[in-house]
Amino acid sequence: MNKMYNNLINFSFKKILLLSSIAFGCFVSAQTPALEFAAGAGNPAGNGPTIANQVITFQNNTNNPAGNTFAAFTTPTTTVTFSLTNQQRTMTPSPGVGVMFGGSSTNASATPVAAQLFSLMNGIGSPSDNQFTSANSTAGTGISVANNRAIWIYASVYSLYEANAPLPTAANPKVRYQYADLVATFSRPITNPIFHFGGCGTGITGSGGNSYLNSAELELLTSGASLTRLSGSTEFTVPSATSIINGASQYSATTGSGAMSGSVRVNGTNLTQVSFRIYISAMDNSSIAADTTSWNLSNGAASNFGDAFSVGVSITPSNPCNAGTTAPSLSATTLSNTCPASTANLNSLHTGTVPSGASLVWFTNNTHSGSVYTTPTAATAGTYYAYYYDSTNDCYSPVSSAVTVTITPCCAAGTTGPAIN
Repeated sequence: MNKMYNNLINFSFKKILLLSSIAFGCFVSAQTPALEFAAGAGNPAGNGPTIANQVITFQNNTNNPAGNTFAAFTTPTTTVTFSLTNQQRTMTPSPGVGVMFGGSSTNASATPVAAQLFSLMNGIGSPSDNQFTSANSTAGTGISVANNRAIWIYASVYSLYEANAPLPTAANPKVRYQYADLVATFSRPITNPIFHFGGCGTGITGSGGNSYLNSAELELLTSGASLTRLSGSTEFTVPSATSIINGASQYSATTGSGAMSGSVRVNGTNLTQVSFRIYISAMDNSSIAADTTSWNLSNGAASNFGDAFSVGVSITPSNPCNAGTTAPSLSATTLSNTCPASTANLNSLHTGTVPSGASLVWFTNNTHSGSVYTTPTAATAGTYYAYYYDSTNDCYSPVSSAVTVTITPCCAAGTTGPAIN
């Protein structure tokens, strides 16, 4: 009886251990680390406004997507430097241009007031967690707006006030102005980074209410890259492969009620730089009588209004592409056949070393679109481009120089004389 009892206990205990192991294994496998923005790691802790470059060191969210346990990542340490270039709008108040880091609106001064350079993601526009998507995460998961941080950007319409730029009106209810370029430069090549934009949208307060509503909008400038919308508020629209547009019928400062927040993946291999062009889209508030005096309705020259929004980035802990960051090296950029052959061997020009886990491939275009050229050792006349290709991760190296192949007709008489008896 005791033996049967002990066997029963042992069986039950083993069963519990087995089930616990399975559950624990499932829990561990569900953790997919992601590199994200968080406080610490020497990241900015002060306020703006400033146009100085902002350097953010990624931290490893070790229990992503469910948790927010951040640890240093040093294999290798990875940073992204944000810079503002190609400023299109100038203004008298400091910092003298239309777009800055860490600035905010005020109705008490012509100079933008200070704001955190590296703020919590819920600091602008009241976005929610499920509007963002981290790396290695399903849509709407992996980001905590109360734990993750982002760079604070402010686009001031005081520059439009000083320039006497045309206002939106009831007859022309929406106007759009180019402001500056936001450039994100990574310390190592990155594949498919995810960008988070928060709280794009606000209103300028007049005597009758928010008369002029405006929102930042963005255009991807990076050659060869494209955008995929992963998640976001209903206002957060990606109508083309390069555009992020606020689709609200009336802009406001609150996500879901006229401000847009969301995440996009920048589709690209071995990216070291991603650039967005910042625009301000402004509309007339048709629900109230518009005040057409100026862009700074509340207090004229003693006010500074604009749209503040946040920008964050998530990436995978390592670059999965085995194709490398170097284009195939070639001995020449022209090639022709040698009779009696009527084709040419493109591979004979390659002088480099194919990276481990990759292969040498050829295309007839410099964007590796369409199908790979299947007969590089017997190429016909045309223009060709070489890449290293990692088939496991479906990614490419940078493109080689163009190779022009010309085919010279060979003599139809051949190279062998007639046989004579």
